[in-house]
Amino acid sequence: MRCGECAGCRAPDCVKCRYCRDMKKYGGPGLRKQSCKDRKCIAPKIVMLNQSKDNQYVDEKGNIVYSEQSGDTFPGFYEAPDASDRPEEAGAVTVAPDDGNGSPTLSVVRECEIFVKPRLTTTHFIAARFVLVQGQDFHYYLIEPFVVLGRMDYRWRIDIGTTHGCVGVWHNGKVNIIANDQGFRTTPAYVCFEGEEVIVGDTAVNKLPSHADSTIYHLKRLLGKSHADVANRDFVKSWPFDVTEGAKGGAHAETVRNGEKHEVSPVDFMALLLQNLKELAEDFTGETLEHVVISKPAHADEKHQELLNAAAEKAGVKVLTYLSEPLAAAIAYGLDEAANNPKPEYVLVFDIGGATHDVTLLNADKGLFEVLSSKGKDTLGGEDFTNAVFEHCAKSFLRKTKLDVKTNQKASSRLRLACETAKRTLSTQTQSNIEVDSLMEGEDFSLKLSRPRFEELIIDYVTDIMKEVDAILEENELEKDDIDHVVLVGGSTRIPLVQSMIKKSFEGKTTHLQMPPDEVIAYGATIEASGLAELVDAPEPKKPVNMVNVVPLNLSVALANGSVSELIQRETILPATHTELFTTSEDNQEAVFLQIYEGQRLMAKDNTLVAQLSVAGIPPMSKGDAEIEVTFTVSTKGVLSVTASERKAGKKTLEVTNDPKRLSTADVAAIVKKAEDAADEDDELLGQLEDAEEAEEMEAATEVEAVSSPAVPVVPTQDLD
Repeated sequence: MRCGECAGCRAPDCVKCRYCRDMKKYGGPGLRKQSCKDRKCIAPKIVMLNQSKDNQYVDEKGNIVYSEQSGDTFPGFYEAPDASDRPEEAGAVTVAPDDGNGSPTLSVVRECEIFVKPRLTTTHFIAARFVLVQGQDFHYYLIEPFVVLGRMDYRWRIDIGTTHGCVGVWHNGKVNIIANDQGFRTTPAYVCFEGEEVIVGDTAVNKLPSHADSTIYHLKRLLGKSHADVANRDFVKSWPFDVTEGAKGGAHAETVRNGEKHEVSPVDFMALLLQNLKELAEDFTGETLEHVVISKPAHADEKHQELLNAAAEKAGVKVLTYLSEPLAAAIAYGLDEAANNPKPEYVLVFDIGGATHDVTLLNADKGLFEVLSSKGKDTLGGEDFTNAVFEHCAKSFLRKTKLDVKTNQKASSRLRLACETAKRTLSTQTQSNIEVDSLMEGEDFSLKLSRPRFEELIIDYVTDIMKEVDAILEENELEKDDIDHVVLVGGSTRIPLVQSMIKKSFEGKTTHLQMPPDEVIAYGATIEASGLAELVDAPEPKKPVNMVNVVPLNLSVALANGSVSELIQRETILPATHTELFTTSEDNQEAVFLQIYEGQRLMAKDNTLVAQLSVAGIPPMSKGDAEIEVTFTVSTKGVLSVTASERKAGKKTLEVTNDPKRLSTADVAAIVKKAEDAADEDDELLGQLEDAEEAEEMEAATEVEAVSSPAVPVVPTQDLD
C-alpha cells in the first residue's frame, strides 16, 4: 500500500512498503534511525469506518480490511513489545471494543492525537493522528502513520519540600504534574489524625482550626535533628503541637490520635506524604508504582538521604536516585543544554521555599553540569514571611481588644492560615483584607494589609537572602556580570519584592520565572528521570544530563594524635572512592577503632562523629608494622561505605546507618564558615603536631617505616550516643 512521503514513524515492521521491507538497513524493526530513501512510509494509512456501521474498518478506497465479525487482524497495529511475543510476520492485535479483559479500544478525539490503547491495567499503547473525512453514509477517520510506544515503566518523580510536595510522571513524551483530589498541583505537608483515618494535604489544612491537637505539619524541619537542636527555635514555638525527644532518639512531634497521645517521627511523617503522592501517581497511570526519583538540596549529606530512604521504604517505594534540586530547576528550563556550548556558562538558582532558602551556583561546561557552591539556611523561608504578617496582626488584635491571640491554640491556627492566604494574595494584588470572624472570645478580627506594608515587614528577610549571593560569588571569584542565567524556584519567589530585588541585582541577565515556581523542581526531575524509564520501541526520552553532585563536607579518619586524616574532601564529585594506609600506634596492638568524622576542622573533637568501625585480630607486631587499608566510597546517592582491612586480620565493612543526631544539610554552610574563621588556629595546631611527630620519629625509627601510614587510636575517643 502506497502511503505518500515518509513520516519517520516507528511501526514494528515494514509490512506494506514495497521498496524497504528489509528494515535492518534502516536500524532494525521498530527503531528507525534515518528517512526511507524510497520516500515510502513503513506504516500504511488506514481509514476507520465509524463503529456504528458494524464496526468495520476500510482503506482509503472504501475496501473493508477488517471486520469484528470475521475476527481479522488490523494491519499495522501491534501490541506485544517483547520479541518472544511477536509473530514472524508483522501483523497486529485484534482491535475490538473493551471486553473487560484489557483489549484495546479506540479513543477518538476530533482533529488531534488519539491513542489506541488497552485498559490501564496493562502497559502498552499506540499513538496516532487522524483527520475527519465525511462520507455520504458514514464517517471515516483517516489514521496517519502511528507510533508504537510499547511497554512503559512509569517511574514517578517528586519534589517533597518542607511545606509542599509535588509529583510528576513522564507520560506520552511530556511531563505531567499530577493534581491532587482538590485539583491543586502541589500538596501541603499537613497530616491530620481523625479517629482511625489519616488525612493528608489540603483537607488536613482545612481541619487545622478544629483539630489543632491532632494535626501536624512541616516535620521535614526536624529531619536529622535532636530535640535539643530545635527546642528553642521560633518555628517550634509557633507550632500548635509539641516537639519531644523520641523514644528511639531524635525530635518527634507529639499529637493526639483516638484521644491518646501519639508520637510521630519525621521519617514517619515523610512516609505518609510520599504514600499520598504515590497514590496520586497510581490513580493517574493506573499502574502500581514501585520506583521513585526524589529531588534533594544541593548539599544533602548521606544521612539526610538515608532518612529519606527509610521514609520511602515505609511508603512502599524504592528510591532509584536523588536529583539535586538546583540541577532539576535548571533542567526544567532547558539550561542543561548550555553544557554543550563552546564557552562555560554560569547559572544562579534562587530557591526560596516554605521553610528554607538556598542560593546555588551551577557551571555548565564541557558536557558537564556541576554544582559549584550552595549557601542557605533552614531558618529562613516563606513561613517567616507569614510569621511576620501574623505578628503584625496579633499586635493589632492585642492593641484593639487586649486579647493575646498567641495564648489560644485554635485562634492562632485560624489567624495564621488567614495570614498565609493574605501573603499569597499580595503576590498578585496590591491589597488584601485579613478577616477572621469570632477569632477569640467573640471578637472579630479585620485588617487591611497593603503590599508596601507587607514589603516593610519582610524586607530584612529578603535582604539576608540577597547577602548569600555576594558570599557565593566571592567564594568562586566571580562577578555578577559573569552570571548568564538566573532561575527562581519555590513559591516565595512569586513575591514581587523578591523578584524586583533579584532582577535589580542581575540587571540585563536572563531571569527564568515562566513556570510555576513551586512546580519547577518536580518538572525538571521528571524530565531528567525520563531517561530511566524503560521504553520498548519508543521515541527516545530525553538523555540524562551529565550531572555532578558533590560531597558536602570533608570525610576523615581520626588519628592517635587527635587530628583527622582526610580521605574525601569537601565538594569532591560523586561517586567518589579513596583509599589510604594506616598503622598501629602501640606494640602488639590487637585491634584498631576507626572513627569516621564529617567536618572541616583539623582536630577530631571539632568535627562530627558519624560512625566507627573496629578491625580486630591483628597479629602481635611492633607499632607501625601493621598495614591497615581504609577505603571510603560515597555513592551517587551520597551514601558512605567504609571498608577496612589488615592483611592478616581480614576485611571489615560498614555502611553508615541512620543517626537522628546527624547534621542537617542546612548546617553545612555554618560549619564551613566556622572552619574558615578558625583556619589560623588550625594552622598553628598543625605546626605543633608536625613538630611533635618529627621529634618522635627521630627517637623511634620503627615508626617511620611507612610514611603514608599514620597511626590510628587504640580506643575510640567518643561514643556514638
